[in-house]
Amino acid sequence: DVVDLPAVLGAIRLAISGCFEDVRDDREMSVGRPTGPAAASGSVLVQQKSAVADELAAEQMKKRAKGVSVEFLVSTFETKLQNALGDEYHDNTTFIHLAESFWGRREARFENMTSFLGHVETPSSDRVGENGVSLCTAIGIYDSHAVSDATHFLSWSWSYQVKKLLQTLKEYCTKRGLDRKKTFVWMCFFCNDQFEWFSGREQDGFETFGNMLRHIGKMVCIVDTYDAATAIYFKRLWPIYEIYI
Repeated sequence: DVVDLPAVLGAIRLAISGCFEDVRDDREMSVGRPTGPAAASGSVLVQQKSAVADELAAEQMKKRAKGVSVEFLVSTFETKLQNALGDEYHDNTTFIHLAESFWGRREARFENMTSFLGHVETPSSDRVGENGVSLCTAIGIYDSHAVSDATHFLSWSWSYQVKKLLQTLKEYCTKRGLDRKKTFVWMCFFCNDQFEWFSGREQDGFETFGNMLRHIGKMVCIVDTYDAATAIYFKRLWPIYEIYI
């Protein structure tokens, strides 16, 4: 059945809010807190350290909260993608397929990778002595105007077809009267350093995605179909968490 999408999203957020609040409460209760005079005397120092930590975290967030312009994605990106993948890029190509090309198959990660705008061989500034950067970084090196502070956080799925998602972004900007050159989207596929995520290094996805969404302040949900029973979007944890945030 066709559903009222805003109503569905609202219901999902309401239903899961208690679950995430319980998790948050459990985390807070699991941390021992001093009491009495010791707590009072140390409160100022703790506040100072907290302020410094918050400032450093804000600077780091600002550095990472970069998005790719919709104009670049619907024009240059697709052209470069066709040149890089040839017949492997077609109407049914999904972002999962792209991931296998850009970072290797799941069973052979980082092997037989297709370099896109030099993302494979570019030295990493975060992982000293290693090569490989996010697609967003590689795009920014190629075209500095194509990357800037993210204006929109995209909630979506890697299972989506590339061509269909790009067309959706184009139509979204048209209907909202947005300048595609000034609309910069944060998409995990492009903006996270997948060399780091796929390497198995410890990552707190809830913190990364949650803080990024709060910082950007505007989210666009891209739902593959209005049929709630078959929609990929409603079957994944991350979109549900992002709706909650």
